[in-house]
Amino acid sequence: MPLIVSRSIKIKLAALDGGLRPTIRSGPVGGNSAQPTLYLAANGDADEVLTWSNSRTSHTEVSGPLLDLASPNTTNLKPSHNNTSAIARTASRKAHTLQSIPDFGATHSTPRPCNGHSQAARRPAPGTERWKRGNLPPRLPATILRSDQLLVGSAINLPRRETSADRERSADSLPQGAAKIICQDAVFCATATASMSTSELPMTDDDGDSSNPPDGPIPRDRLDITITMMTFKSLLARLAPPPNKSADGRDQWPSRAAFLLASMGGCAGMGNLLRYPSQVFNNHGLQWFLPYLLCVFLIAIPVLALEIAVGQAYRGGCVVAYSSVGHRLRGVGLSMLYVGFVVSPYFVANLAWIMVYFRNSFTSPLPWEGRGEEFFERDVVANVDPIPGNFTADGSAVLDYTEYPGVALIGETVGWAAFTWLLVWLSIFRGVGLTGRVVYFTMGLPIVVTLILIGRALSLEDAARGVRLFWATWNGEQLGRGQIWQTACGQVFFSTGVGFGYFTTYASYNQKYSNAVMDAILIVSSNVLFENIAAFAVYGVVGFLGLFPEDGVRLGSFEVGFITLPSAVAQMPGANFWAVLLFFTLMVLGYSSAFAMVDALVTLVMDARPRWSRPLVVSAIVIVFFLLSLPYCTQFGYYLLTGIDRWTNDVALVFVVWAECVSSTTVYRWKDVVGQVGLPSFAIYNAGYFGGMILGVTIAQAVSPAAGAGVGFGLFIVCTLVAVLTGKVPDAAAPRVWNKSLFSRRLWFVAFYSVSPFLYPRGTIDADANLAKGNQLRCDLNQVVARGKNWSLPSFWGPLIRYISAPILAIVYSFSYPSFYELREDPLHILGFGVGHIALILVAGGFLFPRWLAPLVPASRRGEGKLEIGANVIPKSDDGDTIDSVEAGDGAGDMTDRAPEAEGVRGVSDADPDEKKTVLDRA
Repeated sequence: MPLIVSRSIKIKLAALDGGLRPTIRSGPVGGNSAQPTLYLAANGDADEVLTWSNSRTSHTEVSGPLLDLASPNTTNLKPSHNNTSAIARTASRKAHTLQSIPDFGATHSTPRPCNGHSQAARRPAPGTERWKRGNLPPRLPATILRSDQLLVGSAINLPRRETSADRERSADSLPQGAAKIICQDAVFCATATASMSTSELPMTDDDGDSSNPPDGPIPRDRLDITITMMTFKSLLARLAPPPNKSADGRDQWPSRAAFLLASMGGCAGMGNLLRYPSQVFNNHGLQWFLPYLLCVFLIAIPVLALEIAVGQAYRGGCVVAYSSVGHRLRGVGLSMLYVGFVVSPYFVANLAWIMVYFRNSFTSPLPWEGRGEEFFERDVVANVDPIPGNFTADGSAVLDYTEYPGVALIGETVGWAAFTWLLVWLSIFRGVGLTGRVVYFTMGLPIVVTLILIGRALSLEDAARGVRLFWATWNGEQLGRGQIWQTACGQVFFSTGVGFGYFTTYASYNQKYSNAVMDAILIVSSNVLFENIAAFAVYGVVGFLGLFPEDGVRLGSFEVGFITLPSAVAQMPGANFWAVLLFFTLMVLGYSSAFAMVDALVTLVMDARPRWSRPLVVSAIVIVFFLLSLPYCTQFGYYLLTGIDRWTNDVALVFVVWAECVSSTTVYRWKDVVGQVGLPSFAIYNAGYFGGMILGVTIAQAVSPAAGAGVGFGLFIVCTLVAVLTGKVPDAAAPRVWNKSLFSRRLWFVAFYSVSPFLYPRGTIDADANLAKGNQLRCDLNQVVARGKNWSLPSFWGPLIRYISAPILAIVYSFSYPSFYELREDPLHILGFGVGHIALILVAGGFLFPRWLAPLVPASRRGEGKLEIGANVIPKSDDGDTIDSVEAGDGAGDMTDRAPEAEGVRGVSDADPDEKKTVLDRA
């Protein structure tokens, strides 16, 4: 039973092993009160709670439930000796209030001696919940103790330090068979750990003597009191505090800065320092920033705003959040987690290679000096060369598949992988309370070290030549080729980190009404800024080594991190110092991304099974991931990593984000559209929308881009016309621009109801009744994320992700199939291609068979995705208060509060009675 003695004695209620109870005794009543002394004694049933005594001469006891958390004013406490009142602190949602507990000394009881086991165990009053072992409340309200009071609770404040006279007097009165702990000093921390094999210790009588003293000293196996300066639990509580709780009981970030740093750490990984410079090098010149910045604004920010807003509004991980958007979108949420599930094992293996370099950085001279490529291939990855496959003469068929003769594990790589997984476990096993502290290190330190590396790289000889290559060169002809656009899109897409699920997961731990839109812009902007500043370290090295694209040199991500940069470091004065700094930075950057992906999977399990122990869940997942990372630690691990990584990124990740964009703007409240134009019209329009993208990019790859564009747009236009001509007459209003004719009203509902940027004309029901102004998902999310002064999702956000971001992603996705055709002789690339397509199966399976994924959603929340509300009606939050702070978060309502009322129409409370009736009839 932990006890921390400082200026206050804090007793944490844990398992009552063997029926032990602490008893607090002080000096005689009316005399000089001595320092409270703790005795440990047994008193019958271990299921009962603690027994407290406040007098040496009058053994008055307070037993039963210490404090009823549900109602602090109704407690089962026997009269205490002192005629005083107790003050207990209880937490409210926004402040701490003081509540008075009834006067325990109003009726004085005669002192009752404790005669050991001859006295029946005291029981709580009928109807009062008993706190049994293993079923104790996690936290008690704090209580206060003055020199003339005795209160019950989790904290007892000591009025003064114990004097030497007090200690001598207490020592003289120590009864036989009891153990004693004294507060030696106000700054001394001690712990009492009690354990025994039986519950047959004697109790003390009124005089402080043992009523049934044992013969000789108590054996150590029956009672063992250990005093330590600080227990592991108290140290853990200081270093890894449990997370805060929001009003709905969900874990919450310690601060907004912790959420932002954790999110930045997820996207600002090794790719910022390795992949981005290599892409810029291969597409050198200022023209690179035109497609790069366009993709930032057209893909990264809109999609990230979607992921953060959905997670924050629906208060759940990926599966729970997207299930609330639409119960058929559970597969979309699961596929996001699947991407992290595939990437995490080989990502940690990559970090293990970095740790091999880190270890060798302490060797002088550096072992890769003069043999950078050989050191990486032979000493780090230590892979056996494969036996290449062969095609037929015309390349139409595979004659021989590539063979990989090396299959043995590499011991050092396995060891460093285990070490990295241990770091991941330590960072997330306590939840966001601990992670919120870790990210200050994992993001703060790499930024500082990266700036140091940049300064060193730019001070190298001829470093300016490398900088001019990127910032003082213009190659406009590259903009006419598709390669630079595809590369820029892929870089922005991958470096931002959308599609991995951890943004939605992390946002679910935000305060309910945090500024999601501002957070999304801050995260993307910081990522863009960091990777462009960090690239200067590579620019200086490129000039120093004399590497230029005009010479036919091209750089890959692995080549930059494991060959180019180490080779440059080896030629610097103080090479060992700079090598340690470089690889330590890469390790920390990558490790912050690794635990972000794992944390998203942990949240999936904890959402579905909230009663499970989080440390056990984290341990199980980390062990599974460690086993999955072992194949990458073999003599063919590098080639396996290359195959899995390429097709996970090019197939799974791109498709998952495409599915996010199209499904959230199609499935959300789709019955509103069907109710206005009919199911045939809705189905025909979406057949043209999806069919145009799929058929268009297919023909573009098989025939020509012009043919693909013609077929795709043609099919979309034809289906749109048919849907508008065959739809039924809508009975809900449309914006003034679309309300002029029947056909324009139908077009607005089938094409723009979910994403329309237009407003309703003032004076109509839909404007004056505070109803939706098109773009239902945006308006509904803004009920939570745009409270008070928070930034709202803009009106163009919906059309952007549906009609611009999604088609761009479809085009990028289509490039993966011709690329795979050229590598179809490699079994590891075939494996990676198949692994990538499992994400497609998850999305399709979740859409067609949503019940299969229902166990991943809490039973109380499975109906949220089936919400039916009238067209144009916003489901109003139960909390009508406006939050005027960007960091607000204590309101009672959120998007999850509407599930029990899914069959009603809400959001019309501000309308006039006649308008309410019209809206209700329409719904």
